[in-house]
Amino acid sequence: MFSPADLINLAIALPVFAAVGIAATGRFQNLREAVSVLSGIALLAVNIALYQAHQQGPAPAAHWLDMLPGLGLSFEVETLGLLFALVASSLWPVTVIYAIGYMRGHNEQNQTRFYACFALALSAVMAIAYAENLLTLFVFYEVLSLATYPLVTHAGHRQSPPRRTGIFGHFDGHLYRLLPACNHYHQLYQWHCLVYARRHSAG
Repeated sequence: MFSPADLINLAIALPVFAAVGIAATGRFQNLREAVSVLSGIALLAVNIALYQAHQQGPAPAAHWLDMLPGLGLSFEVETLGLLFALVASSLWPVTVIYAIGYMRGHNEQNQTRFYACFALALSAVMAIAYAENLLTLFVFYEVLSLATYPLVTHAGHRQSPPRRTGIFGHFDGHLYRLLPACNHYHQLYQWHCLVYARRHSAG
């Protein structure tokens, strides 16, 4: 039986495993698409289990790593995030079923890449839904931007390069705003520790 923290980790990791399975079965269309659909159903089941855990006790949470003192990649299940995750995971198999008919009917190229990147995007979406802080939200929002780039340029039209530039320019703009924010947070954290130490020594 999975703990609530394990369920959060599984919700984020399962689409990554699905992307690997999709890439490995790319030469076999039926198997590749079965992996996509079944992974979507499995992800929905994980989120339903998280809903049950959320209803029965304290909010499930998971912590990955610290990037700054008191700030790191952390996840916590909240009501709105859980609703978002449930909707996204329920739409994954539905979208894949629609995409099967559309892409086969139009003889689209790079179908394996499409399904694999779609799965990676779902992993980022799960992390965004359960993000506990803005740093986690930022990191996985950028992962989502990178994962959806092959989806945006899937058709391979000539206008694709400007879109690519826009996506990475968008990433750079966010990065330049994040670094000063992290520095500001670090300074506030040091100030808080100093004040706490002085008060503690005075007491």
